[in-house]
Amino acid sequence: MQGEVKGVLYGIIETENYKIYDNEDVTENNKNQYIVDSEGDYISKFLYREAILNQENLFSDLKAVGSQMSMGEIRQYMEKKQSTYTEIGPEENRDYVYITPIGINEWYVVTVVDGDSMTSKVSHLQGHAVQLTGQILIILLMFLAGYFAVVSFEKRKTKKINRELWIRDSIFQIATDEMESFVFLYDAMKDQMDFMNDSMNKLGIPQSIRNASKEMINCVDTRNKTVIEKFIKQMKMDMQAHLERSECDITAEQKRGTCYYHVKISHLYDNKNRPVRSIGMIYDITEKRIREIQLEKEEKLRNLFMTDTVAFCEINITQDKVLKKNNEEQMPLRKYSNAFETFMEHRVLEQYRELFRDKCSPKSIRQYFQNQDFDYDLEYECRNDEGIAYWVASEIHLSEEQGEIIAFLTIRDIDSKKRKELHLEQTAVYDALTRVYNRSAGIQKINQTLAGMETEESGVFMILDLDGFKRLNDNLGHMTGDRALAEVAKILVKHFRSYDVVCRLGGDEFIIFAKGLPKEVLHKVLSSLLKKLVLTYGSGEQQVTISASVGAVFAPRQGRDFVQLYEKADKALYLVKNATKNGYRIYE
Repeated sequence: MQGEVKGVLYGIIETENYKIYDNEDVTENNKNQYIVDSEGDYISKFLYREAILNQENLFSDLKAVGSQMSMGEIRQYMEKKQSTYTEIGPEENRDYVYITPIGINEWYVVTVVDGDSMTSKVSHLQGHAVQLTGQILIILLMFLAGYFAVVSFEKRKTKKINRELWIRDSIFQIATDEMESFVFLYDAMKDQMDFMNDSMNKLGIPQSIRNASKEMINCVDTRNKTVIEKFIKQMKMDMQAHLERSECDITAEQKRGTCYYHVKISHLYDNKNRPVRSIGMIYDITEKRIREIQLEKEEKLRNLFMTDTVAFCEINITQDKVLKKNNEEQMPLRKYSNAFETFMEHRVLEQYRELFRDKCSPKSIRQYFQNQDFDYDLEYECRNDEGIAYWVASEIHLSEEQGEIIAFLTIRDIDSKKRKELHLEQTAVYDALTRVYNRSAGIQKINQTLAGMETEESGVFMILDLDGFKRLNDNLGHMTGDRALAEVAKILVKHFRSYDVVCRLGGDEFIIFAKGLPKEVLHKVLSSLLKKLVLTYGSGEQQVTISASVGAVFAPRQGRDFVQLYEKADKALYLVKNATKNGYRIYE
């Protein structure tokens, strides 16, 4: 800073009490000088010969070279601002160390003089010291005069700048008060948010919020806390991503009803790319948004009345009333909860009633509205007037009018489209001949099951290969072979549990994965299965009997994916096929 003393060039040997040095001068070839502070730390060194004191602290150096005076005594002299001296080194090569206060910043001059030089005239150096001290004092006086002149100038300059800043701030404040938008400044370093418009008080938000990331949600209506939490989280994410600008929309509940705001924020960063300030503008777009919602509502209503629409209802969920049905006013108004229960009981198929309740009951609709999920749909099967089941899709759109929840519910006939989708899905997943999982779907299903298994869970992976199937095809034809494969698949599906995976890998090879099948019952399950798979086709001399061989492996102990398990089960199957056939073997 300006005016702070950085250092002093100074040298002195205090010799008032040592009159024995009257004959010879002390030359610069036989002395070293240092400037130290009250703690003994060196400020400056002037070395003219080999330095004895050559570390970073006077006291540690004196102790190391064997000072005749203790460090405590030397400190006492220095604390009293008194000069002192001590002898260091051996008797035959002794040096003298003189310590003298300067009188400025509690600094001291330390002079180390060769013992052989003490016959010089110290009085001559004393004269020079006095002269040097006088010069230093003159310099200090000049420096202080200059310092006070600069301080006075800077004070006048600062006062002028502050006045200009006050004028600019007043202009900015008047401008922001006249603006239709709200302006806020966010200090990321202090986590403080300041609103520049007094009109923010009308919204119940204070002019300044400290610890804004945590305290701001406490400054708003409880209905808006979730919205504000999302806004703060989004702003933090944008700053962490070092975005220069960010925008978002806010929906807030106020005494006058639901209000809509659009927020634009500019973020400023320092030279280390750390967020420093954010300047935001909040625009009230309530009127514009209400017009947009009305247009969206009208558009949805137009779209609802398409050729595939079975039914349409407008419902006041808050009052539990059906306002319109198929665009006709309902007089008197019927309770929606009663209409919902009646429709579900008589129209919706039983397996879809839980889904229908979770999506369309009055309680569920209120929950969707609270979660701000204003548009959703569901697909299910229901019965027509003749009792025939068909697929429909219900679409629900939620809005708020004068503080009440309004729901638009439509039912569309999607039976033809849905059945085509299901057919395509069945084709993509199931084997066309056997109706069990095809190769691709079976492998995917087994890998998914393995990935979801806990460490302590177990399962059995089995490869089943038919014995004599080639002879069956050759003697009785491929149609009989196809019939045999279909019958084998049916036996497998019935023999194992509904949640076990049965897959036709290709040809006459099947894969079965049974999760949670105990090891102790595996032998019984496989023995029973092999008996069922002894099948005979044809008649007379054209009869052909087929059977099955199985290789099994335990998961996840012996493998955690399809490939690992298949390789090991295939080795076990190989041993069965090359032995008795119509048997099973567990991989070890």
